[in-house]
Amino acid sequence: SADRAAAAWATQLPEGSARHAALEQVAITWANADLPATAGWVRTLPEGDSKQAATLGFAYEAARTEPMMALELASTSPPTRERDDLLVHSVSQWAGTDSTAAAAWAASVPDPSLRQHLLAAVAVASAEQDGAAAATLAVDGLVAGEEQDCTVVSVVQRWVQNSPQAAASWVSQFPDLPSREPAVQNLLALWAAQDAEAAGNWLRELPAGPLRNLGITAYDQALADRVRTSAVGM
Repeated sequence: SADRAAAAWATQLPEGSARHAALEQVAITWANADLPATAGWVRTLPEGDSKQAATLGFAYEAARTEPMMALELASTSPPTRERDDLLVHSVSQWAGTDSTAAAAWAASVPDPSLRQHLLAAVAVASAEQDGAAAATLAVDGLVAGEEQDCTVVSVVQRWVQNSPQAAASWVSQFPDLPSREPAVQNLLALWAAQDAEAAGNWLRELPAGPLRNLGITAYDQALADRVRTSAVGM
């Protein structure tokens, strides 16, 4: 085939930027026509920067339809920032169709820092399909810190678009972690924009305490922002 011929030509090029670019382009083009054949070819390439370029190019294409194949191949590449970005992208794609399997795969990654990035990506990617599972993963699967805070906020932002009542119910049970405050703020800002009455009713039913006080402040801020936006648009 034309793809095999192009691959044979590219592999004859001397090591350097031209070979690097050619192998990457062949991998991308061929992957669109025949993923298994391209995967087999990429695996046979001699180790080096050109192989890594071809692997990453192929895996980004594969991630759209066969994220597991992309993860398996990318995992064989040397650990670089580009490789890790690809793993995050691929596991996010997988989480959109099978969050349980994607989370289990991410949890099995030995490198603790990379494992955190991957679990965070799974939580965010699966939040619209299963907000409760995504939120639980963000709280239980991640260590406390900035990444957990950002992930919790991202999960709430996505969850509240589809199921604000469910997201609010989860937030009301949320442990007193640093991420609780931005989670409540985002919940109320988005929910008040969708349905201010429902958000207000939920707030009124909360027992007196820090969570209710935080919620009222966020709700008032959300309403003030809406009024200011309306005034600017007039």
